[in-house]
Amino acid sequence: MKRILLSILSLVTLTFNVGCLYAIRYDGPYHGKVVDQETRQPIEDVVVLGTWSVYHFNIAGGNHTDHDARETVTNKQGEFIIPGEGLRVLSSLEPMHVVIFKSGYKYESLPWDSLKIADIKDSIKWEGDVPIFPLRKFKTLAKIKRDLPPYPPGRAVRENKVNRFMEEVEKERRAQGFDVASTTVADSRRTNVKASRPQGFTGLGHFSNENTKDRQSLMQLTLWQEGTQMFGLFSFSDNINGDTKMGLLEKISFNAVTDYIVFSVKLSMGLHSCKIHNNVPSRDLYLFTGFMFNGTISGTLKHADGFHQDQVPMQENIVFKKTEAIIGQYHSREEWEAAMEGIIGFQGARW
Repeated sequence: MKRILLSILSLVTLTFNVGCLYAIRYDGPYHGKVVDQETRQPIEDVVVLGTWSVYHFNIAGGNHTDHDARETVTNKQGEFIIPGEGLRVLSSLEPMHVVIFKSGYKYESLPWDSLKIADIKDSIKWEGDVPIFPLRKFKTLAKIKRDLPPYPPGRAVRENKVNRFMEEVEKERRAQGFDVASTTVADSRRTNVKASRPQGFTGLGHFSNENTKDRQSLMQLTLWQEGTQMFGLFSFSDNINGDTKMGLLEKISFNAVTDYIVFSVKLSMGLHSCKIHNNVPSRDLYLFTGFMFNGTISGTLKHADGFHQDQVPMQENIVFKKTEAIIGQYHSREEWEAAMEGIIGFQGARW
């Protein structure tokens, strides 16, 4: 009996210490309150989005995948509750990441477990065990400097789990001038999607990130479409040494009704060395989620290390603006693929 207990304890200890695997824990519920940073008054109808990911351990280190998303809105007292995922046994489910957003305010986005970290707890006040989130209201002249919140996982959008969040994002986009027409425009797009699909292989345009003078890198997108399917080329130029890397867009998805666009791209930006690898081509994985509307592609760009996918990816908000650059025209997908093979050459990913 003693040996059995020791074996169980050893297994639990090993399980607990491998990656982010928890022997047993209860996820949620998550209680909070949202107030105006200046007036300290409660804010009603703030969208609170919780997302969860799962850590998958493997010999190479492991990686994270999206698991679930839940949303709610604050009541008149600014309070909210997200139930959480409940009891978890031998689970690699990671703690919730929360995004708090209302049009006209600066959003908050952070892991729930980080609320009591020194750099964060100074801005987060507490009423017992309930965190109080202050949101800063934008002034009229600051509209142009607003950032949209990180976009939810594509799966959550497709499963209609974040409809309220997406509606609030659309409201903010209209406030920033992305959509100056009335709300019936979305309905008209919905009825004209089939009619607006280009016939044959068609170029959609060339897009470049804004404020390139203030950046040390230039990122560009070139897009084509055939029927309902989209294709693209991504290039990353280092303004310091002029080196340019290119890659074809993968897992690209565009919803013509919501303007929601998702894609990933693999690059090799240089050489990678660690305890396992020595001067091998790097595996740089970029994942974009956002919106494409009226000549602008705006959203969140994540940069992950393909060798160490257990590491938290770097993230930035980015805006691509359509340029006047002339792009290549092709008669078919086969002709485009042949041309891309020649264009990318040694500038493409080595993995």
